[in-house]
Amino acid sequence: MAKISMEGLYQYEKLLAELGADTVKMAKYAIYPAAGEVLDALKAATPRDTGDLRDSEILTRFVTDEGQVYTAVVFDGYDRNGVPNSLKARAIESGTSRMKKQPFIRPTVNRMKQRVIERMNRGVNEYIENLMEGK
Repeated sequence: MAKISMEGLYQYEKLLAELGADTVKMAKYAIYPAAGEVLDALKAATPRDTGDLRDSEILTRFVTDEGQVYTAVVFDGYDRNGVPNSLKARAIESGTSRMKKQPFIRPTVNRMKQRVIERMNRGVNEYIENLMEGK
């Protein structure tokens, strides 16, 4: 009868347990850099004729809700007339009764989708490699 002996399985079992227990941390490690790339692209795609909107601060809010991590894009601040930049961005994206729509958020998100997926995959792989190396 053949005998198979494997050493080190305990370390792999421990590693897999750590990965399963810390998925929120791993998700943040993958999402933060990817969100930064989307924000840079969104900033560049913001229509130039919007004045204060292009110069406004575009933020991401990272939310952890019941083990899920996601991010939301927020146009922060107000223009010089006191109009919230988030309202202005929505009006430009979807249009109003007085203004033709000029979509810039959805096309940017669609264009960046594959790149963001690749960046998040790279982030997860880096996290796993760092965990395996004990960093």
